[in-house]
Amino acid sequence: MRRFAFIISLTGIFILLLVLNISKPLPVSSTEQILSLQENQKLFVTGKVISEKTYDQTKIFTLDNKIKISCKNCPLLLHKNISATGYLETYYKTPQINILKVQTKG
Repeated sequence: MRRFAFIISLTGIFILLLVLNISKPLPVSSTEQILSLQENQKLFVTGKVISEKTYDQTKIFTLDNKIKISCKNCPLLLHKNISATGYLETYYKTPQINILKVQTKG
């Protein structure tokens, strides 16, 4: 019985990961759009990084469109144009995007 429950739970986790990777991200260009979305939605954002703050191993970037994104172990991105895919989370009632994948442009 335990083995059956274990197999079912692993199958469920696999399906959730598959849905997360296959789903198309919603393009976002302003903080007003973010406020109307639900947490944990997959998002796509582009912009120029205008500020960067480091907390332990997490960096918080602010883009030129005032969107805040957080990234663990990311390289220096200050003053670079980026495109990023991530999911929406709220930190102290402030929406921010937790980055899954980031690319620099140009």
